[in-house]
Amino acid sequence: MKKLLIIVVLLVANIASAQTYIPKETKVAIVPVRSITGEKWQALTDKQIAHGGKFLKEEFEKRNFVVIDAETVAQAIQNLKIDFADEEVWKRETLYALGNLLQADLVIFVVITDTDQRLIQQFLVAKREGTATLKVWMVDAKKKEPIVSAKTIKGKSGGGVFAGLDKGSDRQIIAVANGLRDLLKDWLKPYPIIGN
Repeated sequence: MKKLLIIVVLLVANIASAQTYIPKETKVAIVPVRSITGEKWQALTDKQIAHGGKFLKEEFEKRNFVVIDAETVAQAIQNLKIDFADEEVWKRETLYALGNLLQADLVIFVVITDTDQRLIQQFLVAKREGTATLKVWMVDAKKKEPIVSAKTIKGKSGGGVFAGLDKGSDRQIIAVANGLRDLLKDWLKPYPIIGN
């Protein structure tokens, strides 16, 4: 009986700690997504970056978090003279400083480190699969605490049964969002989508 009580207490404590944010009072700063994949096709890189940023913005906005607009975040980065092209600045302290200037509660930074696609042959059908490897930081800038720190995750996107009907490049783009979805799904669970 004691063991059961301890388990229940721990579960309640975990749920309570996960629900520490009131979305409409929580400001979120999303640093522009970066890519270091070395992809030669710049249009594909641009689409992956845009899709990752859009996914993050929408996931937080539809839960009523206050997402700081991209221009304000870009201006703060410029004011602090942060060059996210330099891997030396990819650390929590940089994100805390950015969050402090923006008066943001949460700061998120994503780097796409690798993307790939392959054709999977299964008997008489073929499917395309895209993958994207991401490194992700999410910090509480006010508490100066990491939520996710340089976490590597691999997103996947499987294609249809007719290989000619879907492009591997499209699968790579979708894989970026899928990786972020998989990483954040447990953290976002306590925050329902508004209107659902």
